Amino acid sequence: MSDEEIRAVNTELMEAVAEGRAEAAAALYSEDAYVLAPGGELLDGRDAIAGFFRRTRADGVARLVLNSEHLDTIGDQAAEVGRYSLLGETGQELDAGRYLVVWKRRGGRWLLYRDAIVPARA
Repeated sequence: MSDEEIRAVNTELMEAVAEGRAEAAAALYSEDAYVLAPGGELLDGRDAIAGFFRRTRADGVARLVLNSEHLDTIGDQAAEVGRYSLLGETGQELDAGRYLVVWKRRGGRWLLYRDAIVPARA
């Protein structure tokens, strides 16, 4: 069941990005989450993560596409490796690469805990 729950959160994240709801996207991360963003910026906590999603939207990102390739769950933690694409309004690919996410189950819900984003063009 954990795999389906985590994939459902990924779907929520993609929907929040597509709808421009930065705070909703950030709420899918734990309060003590870190994101290693492209360019080496370390985002600490939901406010910083929401700011990242607002900036990507302002930079023309209309959609986030996540393709999970490997997902291993051990108890209340999981590790996921996959590929991502950032698409503009007309569907053009603005960025693509790989990601590594450590998940934690908190309060019965899976949340992104550590998220490392690695652009292919890095």
